Amino acid sequence: YIQKIKINNSNQYKIPEKDFNNIQGFGEISGPVGSGKTTIGEAVIFGLFGSINGKNNSDLISWGEKHSLIELWCTSKGRNLYIKRELNSYGQSPLCVEVDGEE
Repeated sequence: YIQKIKINNSNQYKIPEKDFNNIQGFGEISGPVGSGKTTIGEAVIFGLFGSINGKNNSDLISWGEKHSLIELWCTSKGRNLYIKRELNSYGQSPLCVEVDGEE
């Protein structure tokens, strides 16, 4: 269960923070073309897996920026997870994971 996502300098959109805690069951992300729906989906995939099939990691950084940051707060099997991935212009993505507050 994804509780919250924070996206900084990913693709061309800046979505500071999206909180999903008030959504019960399945949720829908909708909006006009160019509103950032794909950015949210790609940020979740990148946060969990560290890459997106068919894309170079460096392509995920907003144009003109040198790094990007994705933070995910999730719950899985009763445990609280915090995942932080940073991207630099070389496509490297250091990973930080905390489970129930411990690294």
